[in-house]
Amino acid sequence: MAKDLYIGNTDHDWFDFCKSQPDLKEVNFWQPSRQHFKAIDIGGIFFFRRKSPIDKIGGFGVLASAGEATIQTAWESLGLSNGVETEKDFIHRVMKYKKSSTVDNQTLVGFKILVDPVFLDKEHWIDVPKDWSKNIVTGKGYYQDAIHVRPLLELFEKHKRVTTYPASSTLSEHGFAEIQSGFKYRQSAKVRVGQNIFRMALLSAYQNKCAITGTAVEVCLEAAHISAFSETVSHEIPNGLLLRRDIHALFDSHLLSIDSQNRVRLSKRLKEELKVGDEYLQLEGKELSIPTDPIFQPSKIRLAEHFLSLKD
Repeated sequence: MAKDLYIGNTDHDWFDFCKSQPDLKEVNFWQPSRQHFKAIDIGGIFFFRRKSPIDKIGGFGVLASAGEATIQTAWESLGLSNGVETEKDFIHRVMKYKKSSTVDNQTLVGFKILVDPVFLDKEHWIDVPKDWSKNIVTGKGYYQDAIHVRPLLELFEKHKRVTTYPASSTLSEHGFAEIQSGFKYRQSAKVRVGQNIFRMALLSAYQNKCAITGTAVEVCLEAAHISAFSETVSHEIPNGLLLRRDIHALFDSHLLSIDSQNRVRLSKRLKEELKVGDEYLQLEGKELSIPTDPIFQPSKIRLAEHFLSLKD
């Protein structure tokens, strides 16, 4: 079971650069190796532990997505939010940690996208929990009711930003409600994401493969909205599919859709235009590949609505 909070050992250069960019709405807490970060769920709080000799908690963010992507995708999607000035700097920083490997913009790195990041001034830094060990290499997760985490929750409540989450009468924007004994955490707190995070989250959820063709060439993959963004104004992951560029075009044109059995269906109009043996004809009836995690699976309601608009 995933923990509620996480403390990650944080590179000083990354922290200082991000702190110097006060308008960042999200940051990428990346690592040079591929990863599948499962320590906390979406909506969990990620605290920045400044490495020795500082050894203090210097800020935090709320996890919106985690997975792996190429340096090129991370840079094109998030730019300065990666904690570097240029894509070239990004490559050089990864090289620093992967000295035995060839690194270019197609190198895969692990990403953790954190929204509403807060980088505190020195006077607001706090000590790490008393059970923190200097032997911890990457970080450590905690449940919200752990004996040593109350100062972390108080730090969060005092300095949190309110830009990404809808307000609630009973729950704070990030899923906390104050009760007499302290803070109660709600893991189901929603995280609203923008277009940049939307694609990276879909890449992670679909393991960098087109949900229909299985194509694993990242530059050919796009984030498709099931219900048009212009209608929903929503980048929620269940409203998305990771599709190869040409399949995305067919999907948006309602020449291809998904039925109630999660199988690909081509419109009558498209089939009349294709020749026998065409690649697209072979997709008819193919089962859609969906994420194993229910929170990332495409909305059945939205898929049904899209299917009704198939052009025949």
